[in-house]
Amino acid sequence: MNEFICEFSLGDTDGLTIAIDATIDAAAYPTTRSSQALAASLPAAENAEVVERLLTAGWHVIGKTTTQELAFGASGINAVTGTPENPQDAQLMPGGASSGGAAAVGFYLSDAAIGSDSDGGVRLPAACCGVIGMKPTFGRVSRAGVAPTQSTLECIAPTSREMLTLIDVMAAITPDFDDMLAYSTPSAIRLGMVNVDALPVINAAVRAAPTLMEWRTTMFNLSHFDAASKAAATVHDSEMWETFGHLLIPGKLSKTIDTQLRWAAETSPHDLAIAHAVRASFSAELDAAF
Repeated sequence: MNEFICEFSLGDTDGLTIAIDATIDAAAYPTTRSSQALAASLPAAENAEVVERLLTAGWHVIGKTTTQELAFGASGINAVTGTPENPQDAQLMPGGASSGGAAAVGFYLSDAAIGSDSDGGVRLPAACCGVIGMKPTFGRVSRAGVAPTQSTLECIAPTSREMLTLIDVMAAITPDFDDMLAYSTPSAIRLGMVNVDALPVINAAVRAAPTLMEWRTTMFNLSHFDAASKAAATVHDSEMWETFGHLLIPGKLSKTIDTQLRWAAETSPHDLAIAHAVRASFSAELDAAF
């Protein structure tokens, strides 16, 4: 198995264990985003707020997990620091960007992990590695001490093997989280199921899942769905270039990330304005649906 945890420990040795992403500050350790370009960064002066909350809640932080370089990409492949092995199949990619956290949880090295999710960064590797990943409501979990400091889409997001453990993580990192409500089993849950262009076998599996819990579902369309997906990529690329464009020096980055950043640099102000307009329209459409 590839190494994907930088070993250190914070907090008590007993109790639930959690790994934190290479994008999140841990006091006395550099926040490298799994890139050699940031390997010489000064150690963080203090823990990110989310780490402090975990420690206060009694979690044992076992180490930092690798990401795709700069946490930029969907495959989880990192030619510089190594690619985490997929716990379901060593021949398959782990998914990214927060690949190490999902792999660590999948291999039972940690009860949970927290990573960074803007456009699937935690949910994609969770799906690939056979664990649970959730992106909380934007802004609900503090990003203080997480790189980059400003983001339109990025959220701190948990991964675990069991939903009850995921609830425990959310209770620790979210000040107003109602864990008693989360532990309860609502007698009537209604789910909105979005019609999307997916393989028939995927659509069938997703639509059948709620029936196992006897939940009621309503199918509906989101007219801005496809445009929103493209807009999210545009916004994310623009902000990655704004934050890490200064690293675009020959030899600093892997060829893959160098290419991705150069592509991101081509995002025009016009394209970004359109993307933000689509984001606003899509948000309004979702608000109306809920």
